[in-house]
Amino acid sequence: MPEGKPAGDKKKLGLIIGGIVGVLVLIGAIVFLGMQMFATPGFEAGSCVRQEDTNAVAISCDEAGSGDYKITKEVDDRAKCEDPTQPVVELGSGDDMQIYCLSPIGEPAGE
Repeated sequence: MPEGKPAGDKKKLGLIIGGIVGVLVLIGAIVFLGMQMFATPGFEAGSCVRQEDTNAVAISCDEAGSGDYKITKEVDDRAKCEDPTQPVVELGSGDDMQIYCLSPIGEPAGE
C-alpha cells in the first residue's frame, strides 16, 4: 500500500463513484420511462389510427373504439394487404410512398 493514502480513502472514493453511477442510471431510467409514457403514437404495424375528415390520425390503441383501425403491416402496394378492400394509410409520394394496411378495430384482419 502506498504511503500517505489510507485504505479508508480508497473505499470512500469507490462509494462516491458508485453513488454517481447509481444516480446517472436512475436519471436515465426516469428519462426513458418518461419518453415511453408520453410518446405520441405514430404510424407503424400494431399502432392504431382514426379517420378525421380525410386524414388518418395516429391514436393510442387504448383509446381506439368502433370506427377506428389497427395498422396490420406496411407494404409497397395496396394489393399486398391481407384485405385490399379495407382502407389504407398512404404517406409520401412516388418512391417514398409508405402504405399501411388497416383492419377495423374489433374485427379479425381479412374479414
